[in-house]
Amino acid sequence: MDKLRAMEIFAKVAEQGSFVRAADRLGLSPAAVTAAVKNLEAHLGVQLFTRTTRKVSLTVDGGAYLEHCTAILSNIDDIEGALRRTRSEPEGRLRVALPTGLGHLYVSPGLPAFCARFPKVTVIMTLGDRFGDFIEEDVDVILRVGEPQEPSMVARHLYDARFVTCASPAYLARHGVPDSPDALAGHNCLGYFSPVLARAAPWRFSRDGVDRTHEPEGRLHLNNPEVLVDMAIAGVGIIQLLETGVAHALRDGRLVPLLPEWQAASLPVSVMYWPSRHLSARVRVFVDFLAELFARQLPHLQAVRPSYGRGG
Repeated sequence: MDKLRAMEIFAKVAEQGSFVRAADRLGLSPAAVTAAVKNLEAHLGVQLFTRTTRKVSLTVDGGAYLEHCTAILSNIDDIEGALRRTRSEPEGRLRVALPTGLGHLYVSPGLPAFCARFPKVTVIMTLGDRFGDFIEEDVDVILRVGEPQEPSMVARHLYDARFVTCASPAYLARHGVPDSPDALAGHNCLGYFSPVLARAAPWRFSRDGVDRTHEPEGRLHLNNPEVLVDMAIAGVGIIQLLETGVAHALRDGRLVPLLPEWQAASLPVSVMYWPSRHLSARVRVFVDFLAELFARQLPHLQAVRPSYGRGG
């Protein structure tokens, strides 16, 4: 048995969650892929996958073995890549999936420089806010807001984005400034409609060990954060969104942060990619590009954080 080839096949099945899709990606027959995994399981004396008619998932042993396989395959790719790097440059098609707000406000301004630096890479970018859709597609790199849920992918943590509750000066002049999460009940709170929850996402606050949750029940709920920002700037109501979506409006005074004594929730922002691709030159340079972008932005975000919440 070619152990290295068996590891590659096993890792691809884990990545794709399917023997058939793995076979298609590897240019092999499903029977050959199935036989390779069965031989590997027999050699190791453990079951690597749980198989049903609809799904293939890693067992506990399979998950542990995947980590070791990924490290071994990565080291091999690293050595080969180091030998090739002096004679080649990143090239080919790169499929990227980004949340709409982060992609538009933070990533797209840096794309011209990336394209100029890597002229042989063709970037195919999808903007959207339904993470599950991206997993089903053959995407190379995903920018993820929230806890990583896909164990077969590598997640590189970029930073923790905090939620900000804010409104326009005009709205606050007409309706007053809420002094606590409970006071939000008397205001027109515009909710972000979550397709996952099938309702507006709740607003969460904490202070000195005390937690509060507000269910936004305003007259307008939207599933697009950019339009919510526009509505808040127009004076329609109060919003709570991640700081990355409202930072520009906070800096220039179009929006005013509220409840600075209360800490709103936060979510991690990560760049994710498949283990078998993480040393592909085009994947590597794009992951580094995203990390550099957010490293430059983080000091600007941290500079204004004291105005919209303690801690963090």
